Amino acid sequence: MIRAINKEDIPLINNLINDKNYIVNEYELNKKADIYVENNEIIAFISYKILYERAELDYIYVKESERKKGIASILIQNMIDNCRNNHVETIDLEVNSLNENAIKLYQKFDFKVIGKREKYYNGIDGLLMMKEVK
Repeated sequence: MIRAINKEDIPLINNLINDKNYIVNEYELNKKADIYVENNEIIAFISYKILYERAELDYIYVKESERKKGIASILIQNMIDNCRNNHVETIDLEVNSLNENAIKLYQKFDFKVIGKREKYYNGIDGLLMMKEVK
């Protein structure tokens, strides 16, 4: 089940993702931030913001033991549907160029590489990707 995050979810999400570079805080409550829950356990998290006719995917995470089950695809499709319902024209994101699994996932949803930030991730290039929402 997908639902919007609430204040009580924030420490649970931070424990789940355990990412020193991305800390979930109450600011997420002002963005579009959803969790995927199974058996009352948070399995995955997605955060994005809608800025008029464009959206930016900030972060997506699926618990390691739950990967390869289509959960990330469910969250991304939900994001795309929400963007479409909000008249968004494009969705942008940035991904580490070595993160092949994420790149394949985004390409599955017709995200295209539109640019590169050289050495953006501690010496590794960041790829800028975009999807047109139709």
